[in-house]
Amino acid sequence: MININELIHDPDFKQILVRENEKFDAIVQYLSDDEMQRLPEGERYKDHIRIDTDFGLNLQDVIVWHGIKYRIIYMQDWSDYGYKNYTGVRFDGLESDDSEGFKLT
Repeated sequence: MININELIHDPDFKQILVRENEKFDAIVQYLSDDEMQRLPEGERYKDHIRIDTDFGLNLQDVIVWHGIKYRIIYMQDWSDYGYKNYTGVRFDGLESDDSEGFKLT
Protein backbone atom coordinates (compact mmCIF):
# COMPACT_ATOMS: atom_id res chain seq x y z
CA MET A 1 0.00 0.00 0.00
CA ILE A 2 1.12 3.51 -0.75
CA ASN A 3 0.72 5.95 2.12
CA ILE A 4 -0.15 9.35 0.61
CA ASN A 5 -0.20 11.13 3.97
CA GLU A 6 2.98 13.05 3.12
CA LEU A 7 1.20 14.69 0.16
CA ILE A 8 -1.38 16.20 2.53
CA HIS A 9 1.38 18.20 4.21
CA ASP A 10 3.40 18.92 1.04
CA PRO A 11 3.39 22.69 0.32
CA ASP A 12 2.84 21.97 -3.38
CA PHE A 13 -0.51 20.28 -2.72
CA LYS A 14 -1.86 21.26 0.69
CA GLN A 15 -4.41 23.91 1.48
CA ILE A 16 -5.31 25.30 4.88
CA LEU A 17 -8.86 24.78 6.17
CA VAL A 18 -10.39 25.85 9.48
CA ARG A 19 -12.74 24.09 11.89
CA GLU A 20 -13.75 26.10 14.98
CA ASN A 21 -10.51 28.14 14.97
CA GLU A 22 -8.38 25.01 14.38
CA LYS A 23 -6.34 25.13 11.19
CA PHE A 24 -5.47 21.90 9.40
CA ASP A 25 -3.86 20.73 6.16
CA ALA A 26 -5.89 19.07 3.44
CA ILE A 27 -6.04 18.46 -0.27
CA VAL A 28 -9.24 19.98 -1.67
CA GLN A 29 -10.86 19.14 -5.02
CA TYR A 30 -14.29 19.54 -6.52
CA LEU A 31 -16.38 16.37 -6.66
CA SER A 32 -16.41 14.20 -9.75
CA ASP A 33 -19.70 13.39 -11.49
CA ASP A 34 -19.72 9.95 -9.87
CA GLU A 35 -19.18 11.42 -6.41
CA MET A 36 -22.00 13.89 -6.98
CA GLN A 37 -24.40 10.99 -7.46
CA ARG A 38 -23.97 10.13 -3.76
CA LEU A 39 -25.37 13.51 -2.75
CA PRO A 40 -29.05 13.82 -1.89
CA GLU A 41 -30.92 15.46 -4.77
CA GLY A 42 -31.62 18.62 -2.78
CA GLU A 43 -27.88 19.10 -2.13
CA ARG A 44 -26.63 18.69 -5.71
CA TYR A 45 -27.20 22.31 -6.74
CA LYS A 46 -24.94 23.63 -3.94
CA ASP A 47 -21.17 24.01 -4.14
CA HIS A 48 -19.45 20.86 -2.92
CA ILE A 49 -15.86 19.79 -2.32
CA ARG A 50 -13.83 16.67 -1.62
CA ILE A 51 -11.45 16.96 1.33
CA ASP A 52 -8.56 14.51 1.81
CA THR A 53 -6.90 14.92 5.22
CA ASP A 54 -5.51 13.11 8.24
CA PHE A 55 -7.23 15.62 10.53
CA GLY A 56 -10.15 14.19 12.51
CA LEU A 57 -13.40 15.61 11.19
CA ASN A 58 -16.90 14.46 12.11
CA LEU A 59 -20.10 14.35 10.14
CA GLN A 60 -21.98 17.67 10.43
CA ASP A 61 -18.77 19.60 11.24
CA VAL A 62 -18.62 22.99 9.57
CA ILE A 63 -15.28 23.90 8.00
CA VAL A 64 -14.13 27.04 6.19
CA TRP A 65 -12.21 27.01 2.91
CA HIS A 66 -11.49 30.26 1.04
CA GLY A 67 -13.92 32.08 3.32
CA ILE A 68 -16.85 29.78 2.46
CA LYS A 69 -18.46 27.43 4.99
CA TYR A 70 -18.96 23.77 4.12
CA ARG A 71 -20.79 21.13 6.18
CA ILE A 72 -19.32 17.60 6.23
CA ILE A 73 -21.96 15.14 5.03
CA TYR A 74 -20.00 12.04 4.01
CA MET A 75 -16.81 10.26 5.05
CA GLN A 76 -14.72 7.41 3.63
CA ASP A 77 -12.03 5.89 5.82
CA TRP A 78 -8.81 5.39 3.89
CA SER A 79 -6.62 5.23 7.03
CA ASP A 80 -4.63 2.35 5.54
CA TYR A 81 -3.40 4.90 3.00
CA GLY A 82 -2.88 7.70 5.55
CA TYR A 83 -6.01 9.83 5.13
CA LYS A 84 -9.78 10.08 5.25
CA ASN A 85 -11.93 11.42 2.45
CA TYR A 86 -14.78 13.79 3.29
CA THR A 87 -17.49 15.44 1.24
CA GLY A 88 -18.42 19.00 2.15
CA VAL A 89 -21.50 20.86 0.90
CA ARG A 90 -21.75 24.64 1.01
CA PHE A 91 -23.46 25.69 4.22
CA ASP A 92 -25.02 29.11 4.67
CA GLY A 93 -26.24 28.41 8.19
CA LEU A 94 -29.91 28.63 7.25
CA GLU A 95 -30.31 24.89 6.86
CA SER A 96 -31.43 22.85 9.84
CA ASP A 97 -32.37 19.24 10.45
CA ASP A 98 -35.56 20.49 12.11
CA SER A 99 -36.79 23.97 11.30
CA GLU A 100 -39.56 23.55 13.87
CA GLY A 101 -42.01 25.16 11.44
CA PHE A 102 -45.62 24.07 11.09
CA LYS A 103 -46.33 22.96 14.65
CA LEU A 104 -49.53 21.00 14.98
CA THR A 105 -51.92 22.12 17.68
